Amino acid sequence: LFNTTSDGVMNWNRKIEFVAADQSLNFYDQTFFEAPDGGYVILATRWDMVASQPSHASPAVVKLDAYGNVIWNKNYNVTEPCVQRKFCTVDPSGETLVGFNSHHLCSAETYSSYITKISNDGGTLWSKQITGLHGGMADCVKQNDGYLIVANDTNDFRFIKVDNSGDLIWSRSYNLSYGRFWASQRVDATGTFDDGAVISSGFSAGATDSHILLFKIDAAGSVVWRNYFYDSSTEQSGDIKEMADNSLIQLSRVYSSGHGNQYYIRKIASDGYSPCIWDVGPTLVEEVLDVELTDVSLNEFDTLMLSYPVYVNDTTSWENLQWTSVCYLGVEETETRGRISINPNPFAETAVIELDGDIQNAELLVYNSLGVQTLRQNLTSPRSIISRVGIANGIYLYRLLSHGKVLGSGKIILE
Repeated sequence: LFNTTSDGVMNWNRKIEFVAADQSLNFYDQTFFEAPDGGYVILATRWDMVASQPSHASPAVVKLDAYGNVIWNKNYNVTEPCVQRKFCTVDPSGETLVGFNSHHLCSAETYSSYITKISNDGGTLWSKQITGLHGGMADCVKQNDGYLIVANDTNDFRFIKVDNSGDLIWSRSYNLSYGRFWASQRVDATGTFDDGAVISSGFSAGATDSHILLFKIDAAGSVVWRNYFYDSSTEQSGDIKEMADNSLIQLSRVYSSGHGNQYYIRKIASDGYSPCIWDVGPTLVEEVLDVELTDVSLNEFDTLMLSYPVYVNDTTSWENLQWTSVCYLGVEETETRGRISINPNPFAETAVIELDGDIQNAELLVYNSLGVQTLRQNLTSPRSIISRVGIANGIYLYRLLSHGKVLGSGKIILE
């Protein structure tokens, strides 16, 4: 993560990782939100690694403070090894709704769909399994009285409205009169100021092309308008943003032979009008959707994660990472440096750790690369000496706590 000023000057940067070497984060289908308390919520995929290859995937939720430090994380062990199409949304209260689909054969026909609500401090408020959906959840919109969940299979949109406690309010399905969704195409839902939602997806009427199907539903789930944007190339849906005048801005990606990938931005009036609309295109046929939400207890756990700065004092430090040259750019952070410093680092025998004068009764925890705690030391004064007695050479991760709150984390190098 990189946090900058409005003119691009680095405020701080963080690298987030599991301590255990057999676990890895994958950010495919990730979601990223700013929380009301100034922190951040990230939803990604946790991989269990065997011989450097992923063997099992499961959802991972990470809550960060305003400076990118890990406050808590939640991981879910699911029985099916394939987890795809996750989503989350953060309420104005700071509560987070997470949804994910898991399945054994990576097939939409065998999806198991779950939603779970998490409090601001990481506690689970409730969890539900959705049955009868016959498709995979794709996105979610927070509405005044609950959540609108959008799902789809090859040629149907499915909508589920639940209240803030996870109880079903209504459900309905819209079938495409012809055509199908483009393979692996994303379906996006964006909330509107009138508590409705705009749904966007790629749509294919043939074997080689993809177009954009865009429509709006109101708070009750009824279709307000429908648009069809035709392109002779393969166009894929991107983000949608509602502007202050209720118009919409949509970003899409188009691939054409000989030109590669190109990006398009179109503006759409609040009533759905755009000069690019085609009068032809599939219609949406409403159908009954019977679903059931059941209380479940998900197999959740936390595992040690650390967030630490990755910066250099100049812009000429390069690292070769899997045949790709990576340059870490940044500046030393006044916030982190003002709260904790360890000198020297690397060190051979001892180092001095200095704390901000406002920090009292802190605790230093040090872990090796396997997540095993190798040092635990109470810090009762602003300046303390830490010793590496009995600890082998290597790179270690530390976490500084005070009254259960994470004040900072980083690396210690012993040589």
